[in-house]
Order: sequence, then structure tokens, then C-alpha cells
Amino acid sequence: MPLDLATALPCYGSCLLAVAAASNGPDWHQKLSWLVGRGVPRTGAALWGAATSVDGLERVRTLRAEGWPSVTEADVEAVLDLDTGGWGRTDPFEAAALRGDTPTLEGLVAMVPAAMPQGGVCGYSIAGAAAAAAAAGHLHVLKWMHVAQLWPSEAQMHWDVGWVLEIAQGAADEEIVRWMEATFGTQLVDLPRPRRRCRR
Repeated sequence: MPLDLATALPCYGSCLLAVAAASNGPDWHQKLSWLVGRGVPRTGAALWGAATSVDGLERVRTLRAEGWPSVTEADVEAVLDLDTGGWGRTDPFEAAALRGDTPTLEGLVAMVPAAMPQGGVCGYSIAGAAAAAAAAGHLHVLKWMHVAQLWPSEAQMHWDVGWVLEIAQGAADEEIVRWMEATFGTQLVDLPRPRRRCRR
């Protein structure tokens, strides 16, 4: 009798789906099927995990065509709890920004339900993407996010800008620092030190 993972690991179903969907190699889909066949219910965490891979949007389209549920905030929270201490390991926004991949970022924004609060998990992911872009020196990603009005959040301007500025300064990336000074000007004066966790 096959192991019923939904009973054995009731709290980790979403995480297992996300890890399987994000795994390297062509057998990622087989891993998902194996988990579902052993009682793990389908959730949007699979789409969130799939999106962290280099071919993430293609995987997401495949899962959507098969009727997998859309991503919910609960799915995202479950997956982000798998903090592995590195940029983009559990967050597709960060992963795409780290690669400098603006087309994937654009696709991810379209994938996230409008009901997901921008000030909540999704807002953190987008802020994390900006921070990851700064850590990797991808000014073009920051410019795209700014023009697309994804970052910084108007409600948390000081935190979002301060976090990214601190990372750019720490990386001695003068190009990003100069762009931020020219773009945000006086808003950079007396910025409080960011309190968000900064994964490096």
C-alpha cells in the first residue's frame, strides 16, 4: 500500500509540491505526479515553486493547462517558510530578478491573483526582487520595476528604497547608487535603517 503523504506530513504538502515543481531536470512533472498519487492535494504552491526555475513560465503554463489551482497567499506563506538562506531559493520573483530576467518578472506579475495584498506576502516578494536585483547588480531590473510601478511601494517608500540602497552601497555598486540618488533624490535623506531580513 503506497504511503499517504497527506496523512504522514499534513503540514508540508505545499512545500513538497513547490520543491518538486522547482527541481532541476526534466522529471519535475513526474515528481509532482508521484506526490499527488500519494495523497498530497493539489495547491497553487506547485505553480509558485515551478516559477522559480529557469523555464518557470513554461512550467506554470503546463500546470495551468492541467487545471492546477491558482496561487493563494497561504500557498506563498507555506513555501516562503522554507527559508534556505539564499536569494531566490523559494521566491520566483527573487529568482528572476537575480538572473536579470525581466520577461519572467512580467509574467509572474500577471500570474499573481489581484486579490493577493500588495502589502502582504506579494509585497514582500516584489521588494525582495528589487533587493535581489541590487545584490546582483541588475540596474535594468530596478528601472523596469520602477517604470512598471511595482517598486517601491508608495506606502512603504522609506523601507523599500532604504533596503535596496543599503544593499547597493554594500556591494559598492556606484551605478545603482547614482541612479537611486537621481531617481529618488531628497527621499533618500535620513532614511531609517531597514529592518527587513536581508538574505544574501
